[in-house]
Amino acid sequence: GEAGGGFGASAEVIESSVNPEEWLAEVERVGPLLRLGRRGGDHRDWRSHVDWVTTLLRTVEKVFPEVKAGLEGHAEELAKDTDKIRKREQSLSQSFESWVEQYKAVKKEVGLATDNYNKVMEQVNALSTELNAVSEQLETMKTEVSTREEGISDTTPLSKAKDALAKVKAEVRQMELRIGILQHDLLQHKLKTTPQGLQAAAAAQGSLLDDDDQHDPFASSTADPSAAAAEGSLMDPFSGAPGLLRYREG
Repeated sequence: GEAGGGFGASAEVIESSVNPEEWLAEVERVGPLLRLGRRGGDHRDWRSHVDWVTTLLRTVEKVFPEVKAGLEGHAEELAKDTDKIRKREQSLSQSFESWVEQYKAVKKEVGLATDNYNKVMEQVNALSTELNAVSEQLETMKTEVSTREEGISDTTPLSKAKDALAKVKAEVRQMELRIGILQHDLLQHKLKTTPQGLQAAAAAQGSLLDDDDQHDPFASSTADPSAAAAEGSLMDPFSGAPGLLRYREG
């Protein structure tokens, strides 16, 4: 159909595809929520609000000039105080400018000294660690040296060696004594059992009786063959050396 106004000369009919029953149920559900509630059932409540706001506005307009003047006075006082503080700060800055410069210089020196101190402390820590290592090595060397000194000053092994040597010498002397006795027994047995030994012994005895001035029986019997045989019989049958003489030397 046709429609007038500003919507144009012609318009089509809009047909809804919503189910009318569902639409009605939705309206019944949200309808009460869309209604404006009334306070005390007074439909003129908004007028009382307007009157109350108007009263407050008149009160503010009445008090505003006085409050504004007070706030402006406080603002001027604050500005003056701020200006005084700023001027005082400038005066103090100018008065203590030299002190501030000195403080900055001292602070810089303190920073440099702190850096040097940290470096020195690092070196001290490194040297302390090295010193501890050297001290441990020194203690180890001292322990080794004391152990060696104790071993050197201990004469027990030397005493044992001397005792063993004296014991061996005593045993050697005992063995030599036994060897001399055995050689003497063998010589006596040889003189008694062989004819040459009997003749040599008789010749040696006769030469001793004839020659009173000679005290060496071996020198007087060297010219006689029987005496030479007797001298040979007095020799050591094992080594060819005089057994009795070697026994005496032992």
